[in-house]
Amino acid sequence: MKLIYQNMLSFLVVILTTLGIILYTVTSTSTTWEYNRTYRDLEGYAGNLEKIALTTDQNTGKIHNITGNNIHMVEQVLADRNVRFAIFNYQNQQVYPDQTNGVTHQLKAKYWKKLEQGKTVRSTSQRSNEQSNPDLNTKANMNYVYVLTPWFKDGKLVAAVWAGSDVSQLQTNIGEINNRLYIALLISLLAAIILSFLLSRYQVNRINRLRSATRRVANNDFSVHIESKNRDELDDLADDFNTMVKSLEASDKEIKRQEQR
Repeated sequence: MKLIYQNMLSFLVVILTTLGIILYTVTSTSTTWEYNRTYRDLEGYAGNLEKIALTTDQNTGKIHNITGNNIHMVEQVLADRNVRFAIFNYQNQQVYPDQTNGVTHQLKAKYWKKLEQGKTVRSTSQRSNEQSNPDLNTKANMNYVYVLTPWFKDGKLVAAVWAGSDVSQLQTNIGEINNRLYIALLISLLAAIILSFLLSRYQVNRINRLRSATRRVANNDFSVHIESKNRDELDDLADDFNTMVKSLEASDKEIKRQEQR
């Protein structure tokens, strides 16, 4: 294999390795960032819904705003983001959306325990079993990213909200980011090939100058001189070559002088 291709291959291996690491890091970071952004948005929606829902009647002192109509109104406002809600009372019984077929829906015990401790749950799920999954108001076979947040009143857990969004929109955003990264990677790869070829050809041309000068010296042409800028080992080699040529020229002159004598 010619030296120019060896150099190109070396450059490309280094560049591809670097680009691969960068691509993996950026895609992982962008995916994590998109999910965290969605989680924060859902937590914000749940928090705003809490402010609307946990309104106390001034006359009775009771919470009166956790109604299906109010929650459905919020869902309609967020319809373009495909955000859905489910509300569970302090006994872990679903109160919104309305129960159907007499089935009592509850959150998993491990989730409810965290909610009682004031923790927020972040997760993703696919609706496959309505009785066992916490994403109780999703459509069948639809992936959702969701949060579970507790609602406290006077230090007591009064309700918990499930806020979820269709993960397909999130995956679309991540896909767009990845597509742009792949395009950038392709452009970078083409630029790397061109630059590696130019750099390799430049180095090979410097070596070819040495080869050409060597042939001239072999033909008893001692007028050869290779320009050196003292930048690297090839320039050091050129300096050594020039010194050798001067020495050979002096020896040749001495030989001819002795022959003439």
